[in-house]
Amino acid sequence: MSPFNDVSIGRKRYVLEVIEQVLREILLHLIDTQLNDTLRTITGTIKSTPTA
Repeated sequence: MSPFNDVSIGRKRYVLEVIEQVLREILLHLIDTQLNDTLRTITGTIKSTPTA
């Protein structure tokens, strides 16, 4: 096994880790945004509902 193969394997692993981190950040952002929208909708509904 040549050193070049070691480098490419290490690089592939690094790239995969970076992609995984980016996807995780995107997912967390989407979930966070979705939760905020849902909470805003719920609180908006509660505020707009007249209390008898």
